Amino acid sequence: MKKFALFCKSYHKDVYRAKRLADSIDQYNIDDILFVMSVPQRDFDLFKDILGENKCFLVADEEIINASCAVFGDIPGFFYDHLYQQLIKLEFWRLGMAENYGWIDSDSYFIKKFRLSDFMYDNETPYTIMDKHDAGILRERWKNIPAKEIEKRVYRRAKQVNAFKSVFGDTNQNWDFGISTPIIWASKVLKHLHRNYLIPRNKTIFEFLSEHPTETFLYGYYLIHSQCIPLYPRTHMFRAFDYADEFIEAEINGENESSIAKNYFGICIQSNWALFKEKKRLTHRLRNRKQDFMNGLRKITSKF
Repeated sequence: MKKFALFCKSYHKDVYRAKRLADSIDQYNIDDILFVMSVPQRDFDLFKDILGENKCFLVADEEIINASCAVFGDIPGFFYDHLYQQLIKLEFWRLGMAENYGWIDSDSYFIKKFRLSDFMYDNETPYTIMDKHDAGILRERWKNIPAKEIEKRVYRRAKQVNAFKSVFGDTNQNWDFGISTPIIWASKVLKHLHRNYLIPRNKTIFEFLSEHPTETFLYGYYLIHSQCIPLYPRTHMFRAFDYADEFIEAEINGENESSIAKNYFGICIQSNWALFKEKKRLTHRLRNRKQDFMNGLRKITSKF
């Protein structure tokens, strides 16, 4: 088992972004940190072909999911599809490949050299990526999007913070976890969550994630609650561009990879850049809900 690994959950639509990430890790990975990428089994051959020359260890999503199901039983029929990505990140530790890992999204890439010591406080304990929750900073960060959308996002983020504080109830401070990837986690914390929180409450990770569907906050506030490892805060390591307008403004201001590298190890360019679209019609939203319902129904009936 490695002391630390980098981990990415990807799929076929992000294969070339994943390739860019893998190339950057090959270029800047001074300490030869293990890089693991999880993809659906159906995409395995595609990734083997595209990333064949990279130092990247591929695993199947299904391997991680099966390891989780071996402990908790079958995933409930109405476990929403968008939670699978979070589940895979949370349960990667069960493969026993690394004591600690930094998970990073396909739409991120490194722009300068990095070492193990950039992720680990000492030989045993990783840093925790966290920032003070500040509505003013969030408004400034999202200043290029419509004001109504800004307030919605600020409200949702505050709601997340308060929700996890109410679950674990161990801090007066408001923290944001996961401004941008990589997000650093200790397997020891996730094992502690399983043994000391979920089992005594007769809960599965599927149920807990469905009730509290934000994996970064789940880990961060549980660490504060449990204190099962020392907490060594570190602010986010990558410069994140959530919207095209942010990227364009940065270019106008003369920012480039060289200037960004003075303060950050990499760049995260959100893969879902888009203009704000007209609100979807009720019929469209109902069709999506119906599809979720039918998917869940099929999962249940397939067992009989």
